[in-house]
Amino acid sequence: MPFYQSIINAEGLHIECEGDENPLYGFFTGRKIFAPDELTARERMWASVQSEGRVREMVRQARAIGRAPTFRVTKLYEISFWTFVFGSCPKGFIFYPEFDGEEDDYRILGGSSPLR
Repeated sequence: MPFYQSIINAEGLHIECEGDENPLYGFFTGRKIFAPDELTARERMWASVQSEGRVREMVRQARAIGRAPTFRVTKLYEISFWTFVFGSCPKGFIFYPEFDGEEDDYRILGGSSPLR
């Protein structure tokens, strides 16, 4: 059975942070999983992230104010057994605020502005 690693993106959240007037809008996180095929791997990774208590709480907060959070696997690639067992995978979260379309916002994530 193949092993996979992914980057998952969640958007449409509403996470208020003390001392910051702009709530966080989304996050990126990584996971590793084994599955018979890519489709099953995507489904399992999505379910794995959504089953975490802290993520369920973020979704609950967003829905309480009328938002509909979305989750998607933005990058999925097959890895070796040894990478699955011994390789690192970022399980933490990289949060980001809602962008207003300003070019500087895209530099925060290391990307280029789609407005160009």
